[in-house]
Parts: sequence; structure tokens; C-alpha cells
Amino acid sequence: MGLFESLYDPMMKPLEWMGVQKWRQLVISKAHGRILEIGAGSGNNFVFYPKGAVVYALEPSPLLRQKATEKIPENTNFTLIDGIAEQLPFADESFDTVVSTLVLCSVNDLEQSIREMQRVLKSGGRLLLLEHVALKQPLGFALQTAINPAWKRMFGNCHLNRQTAITVQKYFPNVHEIPFLGELVVHLDATKTG
Repeated sequence: MGLFESLYDPMMKPLEWMGVQKWRQLVISKAHGRILEIGAGSGNNFVFYPKGAVVYALEPSPLLRQKATEKIPENTNFTLIDGIAEQLPFADESFDTVVSTLVLCSVNDLEQSIREMQRVLKSGGRLLLLEHVALKQPLGFALQTAINPAWKRMFGNCHLNRQTAITVQKYFPNVHEIPFLGELVVHLDATKTG
């Protein structure tokens, strides 16, 4: 995974220019209160948090955590933490907002990750996701599935055919979905009830 991590920012730069940066900003603009960011990577979201934001940024890669440290803006309260989405090192109902952008494609256990995000959210808290997902069109989904094994090996366990929205709906009954790039990338905005 070291090669993928070192190439992550150069690979993402063209995608950021093509719209991903704007989508990140849309997602982050909805975050409030005590915020947990899952899979902070090299810190590409950090610039979009408001001044004074209290953000706990979880990232398992030491290399990417180091890069993220360099992107922490002034006048913010960031804590970088080593950890994985499937086992969040926080108490139940610790956060007002949980954010994750382009991460859930690569976690080892999608359902456990979503379950953990729901656990650490306060009642009424928001889950804000930006993810590329499985296409709904059967031919597109078949193509994603066919190339998925090679894709995962080349791109740090990234799954092309994850049905993230369906998994989120198991734990968050009210999910608002905004599609980008047709339906290849989606913003999922969900509130924890009960």
C-alpha cells in the first residue's frame, strides 16, 4: 500500500480539478459541532472546515497522516488519530457529524464501518458521505464487477462495485442522495434517529 499512498495526491489532482474538490466542499459545508472525519487521507478536506471547527481526523496510514499534518489550517482544532473505520476508538454518541469522502470503497468491512459511524453519532447527528458506488445500470455494474479484482490490487483495496447507499439505509432510515457523474459518485446525507 506504500506506493499507492505516495501516489495518491498526484493521482487525485486531475479529479479534484474536474469536480471532486467542489463536491468535497459541499459535503464539508454541512458539518457542524464536534466532527469526526473517517479516512482523512492526506488532508484534502481540511481547508473546507470552518474556522474554529473541532475535528477528529482518523487515518490508518502513517504516511498520509504526516501529509495531512501539513494541511491543517490555522485557527482550527484538529486531532489526527491512527485508526480504522471498522473499530472507531470513541465512545457511543460522541459526535455531532461524521464525514467520509472517497473512503468507504476501500474499507475491509463496509457494513461494520457504517455500524460504527452510527454508533459514535449523537441522536440527531449527521452522516455526510461522498463515495463512488456501484452503477444501477446492469451493464455498467457488470463491467465494474469484472474489473474489480484487478482494480482493488492496483488502487489500495478500492472496490468499484460497492452498494454503499443500500448499506447506509440499513442503519439510517432517512438518507438523502445527490448523484454526480450520472450515478457513479453520490453524496449521501443521513441523520441518526432515535
